[in-house]
Amino acid sequence: MTPEQGSLVRSTWAAIEPHVDDVIVRFYAYVFRCEPGVRQMFAPVDMGAQRRKVLDMIGALVRAVDDPVGIVTATIPAARRHAAYHVSERHVSAGRDALLHALECTLGERFTPQARQAWRELYSLVAAVMKRAASRHAPGGISCRCRT
Repeated sequence: MTPEQGSLVRSTWAAIEPHVDDVIVRFYAYVFRCEPGVRQMFAPVDMGAQRRKVLDMIGALVRAVDDPVGIVTATIPAARRHAAYHVSERHVSAGRDALLHALECTLGERFTPQARQAWRELYSLVAAVMKRAASRHAPGGISCRCRT
């Protein structure tokens, strides 16, 4: 990520902070609509707690946006959890699309093409770290096929 992209991620997240609950609700609504099988993964989950975990994770990534080691450190525990839940690359792609959709719905025209690309870059970095960590810490890692 470039310094400019890091700045865009931080500034758009700051603009969203008063509406973070809306962002995460939109995120999960999008994922469940586009990947209905994922809903089963969350059947036993307290979604309020889950939304807080995702918000905490995104917040940690935003704070570490200029620190690749910080991004890796924040990402590895989530990668291990996702691998244990049999998260596929298709799910990871749906998550990216859901996050971008939720950010756009919340920010409106403030979610410029440059901001979209900055968030896409951050997500791509996180997804790459998660894929690598998952492949090292779970049998089969993140697969190419959906297992739901």
